[in-house]
Amino acid sequence: DDEPVFGNLLQIGWQRKWTILSCVVLGVLVGIIYLSRATPIYQSTAVVFMDQAQPKFLSDSYAGALGNQPSMIAQAQVLTSTSMLNRAMELPSMKQADGVWESSNPLGYLRSNLSVAFGDSEEILMVSMQSPNAQDNAIVVNTLVQAYAEYHSDRRRNTAAEVLKVLQ
Repeated sequence: DDEPVFGNLLQIGWQRKWTILSCVVLGVLVGIIYLSRATPIYQSTAVVFMDQAQPKFLSDSYAGALGNQPSMIAQAQVLTSTSMLNRAMELPSMKQADGVWESSNPLGYLRSNLSVAFGDSEEILMVSMQSPNAQDNAIVVNTLVQAYAEYHSDRRRNTAAEVLKVLQ
């Protein structure tokens, strides 16, 4: 009992060195086999700046009639909405994403692999896609951002038309 505990552990470890070494080698081999068979998952991310500024040429009463800018949470929901995904799927660049069209449900495939997160700033959204095909990820993310930019541009044009009606 006078011997230190650490010395006893070293002695036991030395006596069982082949068992310990066998377990380490077996663990490394299992890890190598798992990694060689695992499907790699790639991620593509686009950073979207959301301009929240409105023109200040109208008084607050008219600006209120036109509606406020949507919140960032609403913008994130719009980015992953069914209508936005359908709009993106209709763009020619999306036709190059073979993995999307090979799935039995392309819309469901997009919905399950896409995510939107908030950036460090209040005006930044990050659109990401994870799947085994890195090229498809980039195509899908870029096409979705393009579809959103077109949607946002159309919306601003409609807002401008509404402002014109109010001014007339």
